[in-house]
Amino acid sequence: MFEGDRAVWSFRELASLSAQIAAGLVLRHGLKPGDRVALVMRNCPAYLALLFACWRAGLICVPVNAKLHAREIAHILDDAGAVLIFVTADLAATVQEASGFMLARAPAVLLVDDADYRALTAFDEAGEHDGAARDPAWQFYTSGTTGRS
Repeated sequence: MFEGDRAVWSFRELASLSAQIAAGLVLRHGLKPGDRVALVMRNCPAYLALLFACWRAGLICVPVNAKLHAREIAHILDDAGAVLIFVTADLAATVQEASGFMLARAPAVLLVDDADYRALTAFDEAGEHDGAARDPAWQFYTSGTTGRS
């Protein structure tokens, strides 16, 4: 995998990293299959690692458009029932603002590249969740022509 011209990970390294993060999500954060994890992030290598980690653990990934406003993000997080949010540093203030608009209790937030995020990579690789073919993998929100998701 590349970020621009820089090699970040081989596919094997990405698979291993995702397995470690999956174990961390389950063991450190107590997530279980079917829990929703929101990604409020710009495009970056961590996005892919987290996406595959969620799937490996049987979690439902909720990608949130990085261009949305705080109220729109709050609506998505509330509606999805996200229990954990991963955010890039450039969107942390928007996510913090969104938590003030949420009707439900705001989920835990982990800043990508922060110590808490890096701690997820310290776990031994987790086995894959043995999900069924009909289990959801992700939950998308689009506004279409109405302006509401």
